[in-house]
Amino acid sequence: MFTCPYRNNRNVIVHSWLVGTVQFYFQHVDFYGFPHFLAFVEVMKEHDAAGHDSSVPIVKQRSQSTRTLGHQTQPTYAVISVNDICHQVGLVQYPPNGNQFYVIAPYYIFNNNMRITKGNLSIL
Repeated sequence: MFTCPYRNNRNVIVHSWLVGTVQFYFQHVDFYGFPHFLAFVEVMKEHDAAGHDSSVPIVKQRSQSTRTLGHQTQPTYAVISVNDICHQVGLVQYPPNGNQFYVIAPYYIFNNNMRITKGNLSIL
């Protein structure tokens, strides 16, 4: 799970959460010689909160239109700073829907309304 700051329609910086799978880590040295530690991440397609409890984050690996239309959508990738990674999380499959998962963290309890700060792919 990582955070992604963006400017909303009121030009206010908002920090949203997104979940992704780290493919690999790498280092980049910028023009001034400063190293940056980055991660190449495959981002989940949809982020939301559970209907029964808004403090339980849920994600979908593939969008619903992928199954119904029968075509394969391309994965979405992002390069993020490792400093933006806030939690190492696990995914627990939601039984009625094979591509939907509850997000759990071994050393963190989600107490806030996750629906308010959920991210989407358009902010990347």
